[in-house]
Amino acid sequence: MKKSLSIIALAALAFVGCSKVTPESPKTADSKEKDVPIEFNAYNYLSRTKAEGNTKFDESKSFEVWSYFSDGNFSASSSYLYFQDKVSYSEGKWVPANTYYWPKTGKLSFFAVYPTDVTGIALDTENNNLKITDYKVTASYAEQSATGAGNDLMLAEQKNQTSNTSTYFTEGVSLLFKHQLAKVTFEGKLRNDKSYDSTNEAIKVEKIYFTAVIDEISLSGLNNIGTLALSGTSAAYAWTPKTDKPKVNSGEIVDMNYSKQLTEAFELASALPAKEYKKFENEYYVLPQTLGDDAIITVKYTVYAINSDNNKVISKTVYDGAEGNHPAFTKKLNSFSAAALNEWKINTVYDYKFILDPFEGQILFDPAVAPWDEVDAAEEYIHKDVDQ
Repeated sequence: MKKSLSIIALAALAFVGCSKVTPESPKTADSKEKDVPIEFNAYNYLSRTKAEGNTKFDESKSFEVWSYFSDGNFSASSSYLYFQDKVSYSEGKWVPANTYYWPKTGKLSFFAVYPTDVTGIALDTENNNLKITDYKVTASYAEQSATGAGNDLMLAEQKNQTSNTSTYFTEGVSLLFKHQLAKVTFEGKLRNDKSYDSTNEAIKVEKIYFTAVIDEISLSGLNNIGTLALSGTSAAYAWTPKTDKPKVNSGEIVDMNYSKQLTEAFELASALPAKEYKKFENEYYVLPQTLGDDAIITVKYTVYAINSDNNKVISKTVYDGAEGNHPAFTKKLNSFSAAALNEWKINTVYDYKFILDPFEGQILFDPAVAPWDEVDAAEEYIHKDVDQ
C-alpha cells in the first residue's frame, strides 16, 4: 500500500551527539555483569471484548522501532535517538536486525509502527510522542484487496524503560499494538416476514422463489489523508483529516458475482439468505473521520423470481441506476440510526447490515360495482286503438 507521509521538522529536538549503538556495549575493566540485549514482546491489540483478550503479533511480520534515550521522564525536547531498526521474530524472540544493549544509566522510550514501510515518522515536539503527517489510506478497494493486511496501520509505545519487561507472550519490552485506522464491513439478507418458507429457508409464493443478489457496494465522499497525533485534551491519538484534498471513492467493494439470465438455472444458496445474515469477507480500511453529508453508501442489486420446479429464472429486475433500470439504493453514512453513526473512530470496525425486500408494497384492492348499463327500448302500446 502506498503511503505518503511528510517529515516533521526536528529542529527543536536536541539530537546533538546521537549515534547508533554498536552491538558491543562498553564495560568497565572490573565489570562481571553481562550486557543485556534489547528484545521485544509484541502484542497485537484487536477490536475484541475484554473477555476475548488480545492476540499474538503475527510472527511472520516485522515492525519498525524508534528508541530514544533520556536521563529522566521522556520528553521530546530532552531525548536523543538511541536507534531505529526493524524488529522480527527469530528463535522464539522478537529482536532488532542489529543487536542493541540496555544502557546502565538513563532510560529508553520505544515507539513501534507496523508496517515497516511507513516513512516520515518523527517526534512530536508539542506532545512528546511520535506523529505521522499526511498519512494516505489507499482509496481503491481493489488496491487494498491486493495488499491485504498491509493496509493496516498499528502503533505501540513503551516509555521510560530500564530493562526488558515481560507482560504478554515472550520476554522483552512489552509493546501493545493498537490499530490506528477504522474498518468497514457489510452483511446482507432478505426480508423474511413476508411469504417465508421455513422448510427451504427462502422467500416463496406458491411455486415461485423470490431472491436477490448484491451486485455492488461502494462508498464515496471520503477523506483518505490525515495527520495522526496525540490529542492534547484526551492524551489519546486522533486523526486530523486533510480537508483541502479531493474526496475519494472506494470503487466496488462487495460483489456477489452472480448474474443469471432468464431461463438459466439459479443456485439459491449463492444468493442472499432469508434467515441469517450473509457476512461478506470484504474489509475496507478507512481513515477515522467525521462523516459529512457527502459521504454516501451505494448498493446495487438484482431481484430474481425463480421457478421452484426447475430453479430457472422467470424474471429479474436490476437496481443499479443504469439506463432502463431502477435506481440503486443510496444513503448518507451519517444518517444511519444506530447510535447516531456520524463518525468513524480509531481501532473500530463498522458493520453495515442491509435487508433487501424482494417485494414492493402490500397488494391492496379498490373494489367498486359498475352501474348497470341502461338501454331504452322503443315505446309500444298495449291494446292499441285500432283507429290509430
